Amino acid sequence: MTAITLLAELHGFQRFTTPRALMVYLGLVPSEHSSGEAQHRGSITKAGNLHARRLLIEAAWHYRHPPAIGKALRQRRQGQPARVLAVADRAQQRLHRRSVA
Repeated sequence: MTAITLLAELHGFQRFTTPRALMVYLGLVPSEHSSGEAQHRGSITKAGNLHARRLLIEAAWHYRHPPAIGKALRQRRQGQPARVLAVADRAQQRLHRRSVA
């Protein structure tokens, strides 16, 4: 659901020439206060599409905890091919490792 909503909010990813351009559009880059040689980076700018930024931030927060299979997820996984479950488990582990790094 998050991916579909994000795609609808952005009207397609092809309009962004670089990943940095997408991050700037979403307001996920640090603010900067510079004077001469001194550079001070602050919090994220929060400019751009609020809904898309919120979706990404909430999705990132979900990966801060170690992956676990609860009751609801265990029920959804029943009957799925082992190959599909292995891919899903590797993706969960990878996303968690990236979020805590």
